[in-house]
Amino acid sequence: DFWVFKLTPGGEMSWQKCLGGKGADEASEVRQTQDGGFVLVGDSESDDGDVRGGNKGRNDAWIVKLASQMAE
Repeated sequence: DFWVFKLTPGGEMSWQKCLGGKGADEASEVRQTQDGGFVLVGDSESDDGDVRGGNKGRNDAWIVKLASQMAE
């Protein structure tokens, strides 16, 4: 699964979000967007859970956008 979290300046967890399905899902990059949200890029072998559209092969590319209000 993709597990994304944000830490406070003091090292405490501010928030966390887990995304994925039953297969192997691996995030390789995360970037904060100008609107305060986040974009996650990686690959997925899942075809259920948060993964929409069904798996098209072994490791499909997966791009996820978290809106700023979802990331709080």
